[in-house]
Amino acid sequence: MRCAPEKSEVIRVHGGGICKSPGHIDLYLEGQKIMESNKTLILCFWIQCNLKASHTIQTLKSAMNQIWRIIKQITRSHKGMQEEDTLHLVQVLVISRLTYGTSYHYHSLNKRDQEQVDVIMRGAYKTALGLPVTTSNENLASLGIHNTFADLSDAVLASQKARVQNTVAGRAILHQTER
Repeated sequence: MRCAPEKSEVIRVHGGGICKSPGHIDLYLEGQKIMESNKTLILCFWIQCNLKASHTIQTLKSAMNQIWRIIKQITRSHKGMQEEDTLHLVQVLVISRLTYGTSYHYHSLNKRDQEQVDVIMRGAYKTALGLPVTTSNENLASLGIHNTFADLSDAVLASQKARVQNTVAGRAILHQTER
């Protein structure tokens, strides 16, 4: 297996929300310059140089809008899916994608970004239940059919931590990072 210079890119990650580097770096592979990028996709996970999740959230919004349209078409049909099946579809298509794409950004998300993810989740459930968009969030929450983004992120991180603790190397890494 070889690295293709034309498909490779380098990203310098900076904290504090600023992507400006203090110096200039040129990296070459097989005589070709590797381009520097402000964001890169690694295993379906967007990483931005400022450690924010704005691109991830924007990408998820457009994907969720397409999924909502499909769910609306399915639920409008009299021979379409029942409510339970539609909710399961939301879990599979929407919630799993949101938790995978944003859970690791959870601690770097500001309040506004967290609220945007919650809005996407509530919209998906309202669509699946056939509720109008204007349905109050309190009424939707009183149904008890969905969790908040904070709850889901905590659950994902806890399960990942439990999985990593199963190996000696994983326990060593956790021990080093918890200092």
